[in-house]
Amino acid sequence: HMTTTLELKSIDMKEFSEQSVQCFVEAAYSGKLPNVPGDIFRDLNKISHAFKVKWLQLSCFSMFFEFICAIPDILPPYEDLFFVFEEAAYVLSKLKQENISTVALEKITSSNSRKMFIEKYLLDIGKLSDYHLDMIIKLAGVDVDLIVQPLKEQLREQLGVEGAMISNECKYLLENCDLTPCRRDKTDLFEQLFDVLQELANESKEDMRLVLRLHRKSASKPEVSQRPASKSNSEEGSRTQPVEQESNNQKRRNSEKSSGKKSSVKITSWFW
Repeated sequence: HMTTTLELKSIDMKEFSEQSVQCFVEAAYSGKLPNVPGDIFRDLNKISHAFKVKWLQLSCFSMFFEFICAIPDILPPYEDLFFVFEEAAYVLSKLKQENISTVALEKITSSNSRKMFIEKYLLDIGKLSDYHLDMIIKLAGVDVDLIVQPLKEQLREQLGVEGAMISNECKYLLENCDLTPCRRDKTDLFEQLFDVLQELANESKEDMRLVLRLHRKSASKPEVSQRPASKSNSEEGSRTQPVEQESNNQKRRNSEKSSGKKSSVKITSWFW
């Protein structure tokens, strides 16, 4: 494939680890992926995409999926979840490959580990890229309080620290999260978050404008009921009354016409 389809006479492999290159060469000769340790998965997967080796891409995904399946659903180790999340974020950001991120997020969700994982992962929020934060937002979904709670605690710890400000990573999370569910379902948490934000933003007009904009945005979105309200008997009755009234009026007019009397029903015109 590399020599005929891509017409490559030489390949620059300097950016990859020696071990991953060796595994790649063995796979190219044998036509199958050997057993490889997890720490070279990233390089090997990157090589498969760099040189468009489709069968190796599929083999790397299968290897990743097997690793995910081996993680226990009950009390899964944070280190294992951290590994799959980091690899998924890297593949999504560099290779634009969503299948790995999808199975990684499904694993964390199915093991009921979202709260634990998000709390621990956000402890190093200052080191996280936008892609990492986007995946955290996607992992939390509508349960945005899973992000708001640890974020509030971190921001609260900065109160009283000289020169403390709202970090760019915190701003990114807040601006890209939909805080409306938190305002609706976790009112106390929502108010506590904005109390802390307001205190931290006191020294910065720009930060204060951001806090006000976030609060206004979350308050301006309409609250959608989770389930349709049931119709009461009184509502049903009130809806049928106009129909019954109209029917009775029509009967009375017909009766008055037949008896030669004028109708006593007043017709109000909407046009003046």
